Amino acid sequence: MLFLFWIILFSSSFVDVLYQDRTSLNKLSNDNQELQQHIKNLESSLDHKTHTIDTTDPVFPNIIYLLQAFNAFRRARNGEPCVLRFTAPADSQPMASMVAQFSNSVSGCFTFGPDATGNPDWDEIAAKGAIPSVILMHAEKDDVAANQLEINLGNQIQVRRTSKPIPQEINNFQLPPTNKKVWIIWLQFGHDVTWNSEFFRKTRAK
Repeated sequence: MLFLFWIILFSSSFVDVLYQDRTSLNKLSNDNQELQQHIKNLESSLDHKTHTIDTTDPVFPNIIYLLQAFNAFRRARNGEPCVLRFTAPADSQPMASMVAQFSNSVSGCFTFGPDATGNPDWDEIAAKGAIPSVILMHAEKDDVAANQLEINLGNQIQVRRTSKPIPQEINNFQLPPTNKKVWIIWLQFGHDVTWNSEFFRKTRAK
């Protein structure tokens, strides 16, 4: 009789375990299907973003306002010849290259840099006085167009202005002959320069 009792108890426990295992397996299966679908959605989204700028992403208005800032700068310059000189350390090279290429399309200025020379002497010159997470804008004190660019560009990226003389080594470019004054702006990128949308997100996370 006692033996029969243990058999019934064991059978009941065994059935219960099987039920729980089956339930767990079904849940894992459903979770796995949801995970696989989520991965497919992410892959599809990544493929789309690889070829197309998504207007819902922060980078879209960032680029639009960047172009507007340099377009306003061009109008303020009113046809006067100008140079935009870019320098950046390795970690800010992609950002500096992007800003240089977009600005070149609308600013009307000769655009040079950023240079990835690998020359330690040049890197030291380009980095001297740079501020982390900031573009140091070197321009003449009475450059009204640069004042406007500082304000407009500063809405998208951390920018600080200085009117200190630009080192001769930075002006290592050649321009077509002209009798007009050439306005030169040196945009000196520090380490880890990002859009304000990313910069303030990182600041809040600290």
